[in-house]
Amino acid sequence: MPKSRMGRAIHERILPSTGFVLHVSLSLVLFTVLASGMAYAETVSASVNGESFNIEYTSSGVSVSAVDSSIDTASLIFDVSVPDGAGTLVVTFERSFFDSIRGGLDEEFDVLADGDFPVFEETSTTTQSRTLSIDLPAGTSEVEVLGSSLAGENLYGDVAEPEPEPPKPVPAPDTQKTQCGAGTTLVDGQCVLEKKCGAGTTLVDGQCVLEKKCGAGTKLVDGQCVLEEKKCGAGTTLVDGLCVLDDTCGAGTILVDGQCVLEQTKEPFSLKSLGKELGTGFFIAFAAAGVLGVILGLIAKAHRSKN
Repeated sequence: MPKSRMGRAIHERILPSTGFVLHVSLSLVLFTVLASGMAYAETVSASVNGESFNIEYTSSGVSVSAVDSSIDTASLIFDVSVPDGAGTLVVTFERSFFDSIRGGLDEEFDVLADGDFPVFEETSTTTQSRTLSIDLPAGTSEVEVLGSSLAGENLYGDVAEPEPEPPKPVPAPDTQKTQCGAGTTLVDGQCVLEKKCGAGTTLVDGQCVLEKKCGAGTKLVDGQCVLEEKKCGAGTTLVDGLCVLDDTCGAGTILVDGQCVLEQTKEPFSLKSLGKELGTGFFIAFAAAGVLGVILGLIAKAHRSKN
């Protein structure tokens, strides 16, 4: 093979083509442009009362050089640079280090950019942290974020509400002292045998005594059987526990041998009544004699007629 042809072949195999080189160059330029616009998570330290705290942030078109703090205003001051157009600063604050809270409730942070109020929003809120996204115009050099507490110092002097004390445990009652077994009862803190009385007896002052029952016609009075009050029928009355005839008789009657009989009334003697009685007797006797005479006359007449 001629040397000229061999050299050309070696050159084609070793050196890349112009198109390949151009493609690679464009890719590198594009990557560089994209990389310059990407935000990378970074940290910056803030010193508070001699103690250093790390603050995590990401930025697009913004660079952060330092962070100062102010306990008196509970604020953080970021030294920034926004050289080309507008930029965005996204910063995350741990609540234990920096927070804005009042009366136990979250409050919005106040944000100043070179003394003006930039556009910002809180993009994330958890129980552990809060994240702010701040839009900054070109040329911004200082960003101040104001809260209420910084490194444990509370601007408002709010005191956390004391946790309620847990209720004191109530001691469980001693079952050995308050509960007695079967057949026993609690008396003055002691278990004693229950006293039961048999048939015909009753418990009185801890003693079994005979039940007092009274017979028919009697009743129990002060522990004694006494006769019940006897009721008598009509016309009788109770005398010494017995029903006897009532001594009182009605009008016009009197009590004779325990019986009520009609009372015989005697009219007072007078001549008028005597004469009346004699006249009546004479008239009756005269009438009787007349009747007798008539009868005798009829008999005599009948006898004469027969002869």
